[in-house]
Amino acid sequence: MTLGLPEYLESKISPEPMSGCWLWTGALNENGYAVVWDKTQKRMRGAYNVVCETVGKLCPEGLEPDHTCRLRCCVNYEHVEHVTHQTNMLRGTSFSALNAVKTHCKHGHSLADAYMQKNGSRQCRTCHKARVKKYAKGKL
Repeated sequence: MTLGLPEYLESKISPEPMSGCWLWTGALNENGYAVVWDKTQKRMRGAYNVVCETVGKLCPEGLEPDHTCRLRCCVNYEHVEHVTHQTNMLRGTSFSALNAVKTHCKHGHSLADAYMQKNGSRQCRTCHKARVKKYAKGKL
């Protein structure tokens, strides 16, 4: 296999022909991301960062790499997009990311004009008005 990378990197990569992913067969961190020991910096680094730097696809200041293939052990530099932290988080599967893409509350009302709570969550205006009305009548 010739990917044009240094031998120590290439020896840890297994290309997946269907997706184009370069699967890292070396060490993974606790979150499943590919990592490699950087001899010059004397620390573990993201293998995808080392691959990107090796081919000259440096991450601009203020941005971070995001795997467009959504596979954390992929080190194909063509599958890495440099985005803001917020964009990277919203593309994920965290609780915040999943709630951020919701368009309607659990009762089917639009969240387009929702109230923002102090804790950062959104509250449907229709449900809020109904709760206030119930409270005013002493039924809550």
